[in-house]
Amino acid sequence: MIIDTQLGQLKVNASNNRISSIQFIDEPNAVQDEQDNPVRNQLIEFFNREREDFTLDIQPKGTEFQLKVWNEILKIPYGETRSYKQIAQAIGSPGATRAVGTACKLNPIPIIVPCHRVIHADGTIGNYAGGPKLKHELLNLEKPRRRLNQDDYAQDALQLAQALIGKILCKRLKSGLVIRQRIAETEAYLGEADTACHASNGKTPRNAPMYEPGGITYVYLCYGIHSMLNIVSGPKDNPEAVLIRGSLNTRGPGKLTKQMEIDTSHNRIDLITSHELWLEDDNTSLPFISTPRIGIQYASPKDQAAPWRFVVP
Repeated sequence: MIIDTQLGQLKVNASNNRISSIQFIDEPNAVQDEQDNPVRNQLIEFFNREREDFTLDIQPKGTEFQLKVWNEILKIPYGETRSYKQIAQAIGSPGATRAVGTACKLNPIPIIVPCHRVIHADGTIGNYAGGPKLKHELLNLEKPRRRLNQDDYAQDALQLAQALIGKILCKRLKSGLVIRQRIAETEAYLGEADTACHASNGKTPRNAPMYEPGGITYVYLCYGIHSMLNIVSGPKDNPEAVLIRGSLNTRGPGKLTKQMEIDTSHNRIDLITSHELWLEDDNTSLPFISTPRIGIQYASPKDQAAPWRFVVP
């Protein structure tokens, strides 16, 4: 069974929903299994941050020592970590720290047997079968997060554009998978007085979402091709918005919306209540700089020069 996740592809070997192994693979031509079954459903829910514990049958094969290690790892709660030394002590082999590391490396059922939660005593993450980057991403996946709410979007666009740097844009695909991108570039548009803003000439059917309360999306086409995702800010009838220009992984507003399957059908979505599109905060702080906005030659010289673009260098 092949399962596509936010962090890559998984190959799951299972018989009668009893799992014997999970492998991290990179096979672009592999066909994803979209059949509705408990294995796929629970793994997708985990990567969507909708499941913390699994109720799946597993059948790992290993030595007696390895099985002890894996059983102890199964006790580590979601969002917590243990050191290799702590695992060794817990199974009654305090001198076997290195052997615990080897057992983690040979764990045939990662994620469900969450060896990514085992780290060095000094806080460094250590090795992982899928690589240290994947281990870091799995640990980040389990970090506490909150969904942005009305108070966040009540800020003016200049404040919100800066506050959104480092926040996580979340989109649920038709397959049910939720993909996430960490915002790394924004631009603020400050209402009817801003000649670069779509509302500079007043309210129209096109820009009407900008006059809604903060937290509503305003998605329009640029050059008739690229979908531009904007987030309305502030109170009702105060047409300010923040353009999401890019993420850490994807620079360019059109490229970002294409990758996240966001288009004009997502115009006027309420980010506070939607199950399809929302933003999260995991308290990550990213350094950023301010520059003039891009592609607004039609605006006044003053507004062209305003440093209202915020970007992670």
